[in-house]
Amino acid sequence: MDAVLERVTEAVRILPPEDLLKLRDLVDSLLEDTQAAEQPQMTEDEFEQYLAEQGFLREAPAPVNDLSPYENYQLIEVTGQPTSEMIVEERR
Repeated sequence: MDAVLERVTEAVRILPPEDLLKLRDLVDSLLEDTQAAEQPQMTEDEFEQYLAEQGFLREAPAPVNDLSPYENYQLIEVTGQPTSEMIVEERR
């Protein structure tokens, strides 16, 4: 065993039960953090493919590469009550 590990082991053996529980929580937390950091992150495309495989999406949508339809986008003026207020009223 490594010398540092031996010293830690000896120090842990003399801890009272309450401190052992705290130490266990700390070690579990450190292990979770280490495991989470080791797992590779999915790209957005991989995540969409995963959702499609799980049945949450019918198919992963193709990425939008041509943004020209959105270049001359014009907002529409709407009058009347905001939609959020209508929803709140309908729920009452």
